[in-house]
Amino acid sequence: MAELERFQRELLTETEIDAVLDALRLRYRLIRDSMGLLGLYVEMGPEEGPEDCARRFWEKRDEFMRAGRRFDGVARPFDPDSIYFLTSSAIDEDYYLKQLFCPGADELKCMPPPHLRHWLEPGQLKTASPGRAKRVVFYSYKGGVGRTTGLLLTAWVLANRGKQVALVDFDLEAPGLAAITLWPSEMPQKGVVDYLVERPVLSALDAENRKYRLGNEYLQKVSLEVGGNGRIHILPAGRVDSLYAEKLAYASIEHIERLPANPLDQLFTHLEEALPEVELILIDSRTGIADIGGSLLFKYADVICAFYYDNSQNLEGMALLDQYRQRIPQGRHSPELFWVKTLIHRESERRSGLTAADTVAKHPWVPDKCLTVEYHDELKRIDRWVLENERPHRVPNVLQDYERLADQILGLTPKSS
Repeated sequence: MAELERFQRELLTETEIDAVLDALRLRYRLIRDSMGLLGLYVEMGPEEGPEDCARRFWEKRDEFMRAGRRFDGVARPFDPDSIYFLTSSAIDEDYYLKQLFCPGADELKCMPPPHLRHWLEPGQLKTASPGRAKRVVFYSYKGGVGRTTGLLLTAWVLANRGKQVALVDFDLEAPGLAAITLWPSEMPQKGVVDYLVERPVLSALDAENRKYRLGNEYLQKVSLEVGGNGRIHILPAGRVDSLYAEKLAYASIEHIERLPANPLDQLFTHLEEALPEVELILIDSRTGIADIGGSLLFKYADVICAFYYDNSQNLEGMALLDQYRQRIPQGRHSPELFWVKTLIHRESERRSGLTAADTVAKHPWVPDKCLTVEYHDELKRIDRWVLENERPHRVPNVLQDYERLADQILGLTPKSS
């Protein structure tokens, strides 16, 4: 490893690196990020390993130094996480590397860290093992579009039809699902964040998984009255106390995916073991382009319900989601996607003289088909007390749109237009 480690100690100019690799006739890409650090991606020769290729690089560079060659430019350090010697097949099989080596890619300034590749190259993800229960991710690019409320009402509709439903709050930075569904006294001691932090440690002590399982300290039955034999259980994000932010720092995908066993994979397996009757898992995802959000969407989801409002901010985000989903190659796991247009403010549109259609007409992207969810005053103050006392989820005109969304999730109807 001595030759590879030398890249972490030396300062080189970009013209110097160009000269060496051009002399070796190797295909490469040299990039400089916003911090001024260099990243080097080299396609190795046939039957050559990284150490051999690195050795050839330094031998040629030292040869230039002995000959007295001088190179213009500022000498810069390498980013130790961005030095790659790659086989041709590795480049061809990796979406982002393939783009990097394409002609005309010289303007690229950085490669994303691996934990963001879930968004940037979803087709490269190793899809999680399919679970027994259907996993439905509720996603929105921006907040305030009724995603969490929509998840809850859809869950109630499904449970009222006799379905066994589990809710999982992965909106870890701004958890709120438990506050809507549970009384404070019903809140479990632990949640998703605790699991992601503790599971890797306890796995080493309990390799056969005899003790560490999802139990009552994580899960709670929602006490809302539903018809038939339907039930709703919830796995919250966790108790938002003085330790929550500290735990959250260790619950990032960047940290998780460096572990020998990915606790995200195990979480859904253990959830199904703890609730063997569950048929559907509804997951409240983070907003925006987030690391865990990308993993939920492109690795674990069977269905995506993408909530948006007709304005430029939301449409840009939905266009991005659609773009990334289309990168998934044929034959790879691709979740079914339902566009859910929500919060139709007819009264405010009437006062302003503008309609959402005016915004849509000016935007280059709109979905071909979508389900429209009307806005209702009954949902303005939704929380556990409101659900118990005012029961907006029992108002027929509030639920009719979510009945249609439930039909789509269950595969009972085609996508609505």
